[in-house]
Amino acid sequence: MKHKKSNIYIFFSILSLAILSSCGGSSAEDIKVSELENACDFTDAMNTCFKEVIAIKGDAESADDLTEEDQKRGLRLMKKIQKIEKALRKSGLEKSDLEECPNYEETEELMEELEGVL
Repeated sequence: MKHKKSNIYIFFSILSLAILSSCGGSSAEDIKVSELENACDFTDAMNTCFKEVIAIKGDAESADDLTEEDQKRGLRLMKKIQKIEKALRKSGLEKSDLEECPNYEETEELMEELEGVL
C-alpha cells in the first residue's frame, strides 16, 4: 500500500511541475526587440504577439467588451508589435526572408485571423 501512495505522489508531483513550467512561458511583453537577429526571430516574435492579442480578444466584438486590464494589455501588445515592425524595417530583411522561416505560414494565418483588429 505504501508503494502505491508513493507512486501517486510522484505522479502528481511530476504533473504539477509540468503544469507550472508550461505556465511560465515567455510572454510577448517579455520580448526584447533589440535581441531579434534574423528573419525567423522576427517571425516568432510576431507570432507570439499575435497569439496573445487573439487570446485577449476572445469573443469580444469591440474594445468596449474587454476588461480595462485587457484593454491596457492589448495596447501594450500593439506597441510591442509596432516596435518589432520598426526593427524589422531597419534590419533590411525582406518579406521573402520571412517566408523562408518554418513558422511563416502560421504568421499569415494569424494575420488573417486578426484582420480588422490590428
